Amino acid sequence: MASSLSVRDWSILGAAGVYRFVTARQLTLMFFHDHASDASAARTARRVLSRLRSLRILGVVERRIGGIRAGSEGMVYYLDTAGERLYRNATGSATRKRFEEPSARFMDHTLAITNLAAELHHHGRVSGAEIVSLTPEPRRSYTAPHGGTGRLAPDLAVELAAQHGAETISAFFIEIDLGHESLPTLINKAMAYEQYRASGEEQRQYGGFPRIVWVMGSPKFAATQRRIEVLSRALEEHPQIPHHLHTIITTKDAAAYLVKEASNE
Repeated sequence: MASSLSVRDWSILGAAGVYRFVTARQLTLMFFHDHASDASAARTARRVLSRLRSLRILGVVERRIGGIRAGSEGMVYYLDTAGERLYRNATGSATRKRFEEPSARFMDHTLAITNLAAELHHHGRVSGAEIVSLTPEPRRSYTAPHGGTGRLAPDLAVELAAQHGAETISAFFIEIDLGHESLPTLINKAMAYEQYRASGEEQRQYGGFPRIVWVMGSPKFAATQRRIEVLSRALEEHPQIPHHLHTIITTKDAAAYLVKEASNE
């Protein structure tokens, strides 16, 4: 089966493996952009995804979750049994536990990460920027201030260059909040970033410390704006957090902002 898959098939399989859940729309943004029209891209995507489902490379989450699904473009895909085996053989990753339907909250958050990645692909193509790397939930560890090991896992680590081959690379740690976390939880995360920055571990390994971008969204615009204001004020008033290292932006504007920031450096 592996030899019969196209480069695009492998790319789709890889995206489902890396991000765990991905919608048809997101896959279309990532891998079906070289078509005469959006309608043509969507038709081709439906055909390819249907074939990968028939091969048990992709499976579909059957029940509606969080109101995300809306027709074929809203279908949520994951690695099915054949896809899991191919991905594991190609990457050397460990066997995952048997698939179980995720909770709405987990699905919403996971798809928000995938959506930002897909939007970055789109905005990068439009602007000519290069996506150097996109890594969901990278693991970081460091020596905590009072001993022991601190651990950090941003929702997404992003490296962008303003143009393909450009020497300057802009790096970002992304935290996505959809209105589920309390303010103390968000501040604790910000403190973990500051402790990690102060440890110097990231700087020693990667040459610098990424900017921290909080991407916030919720079903109601007013609620999102309120959370942005509250978090911004809390970061500014916190005596141990250098708030100038943090940027807060909406889910709608995040990808365009990141690409623009990369072009400004």
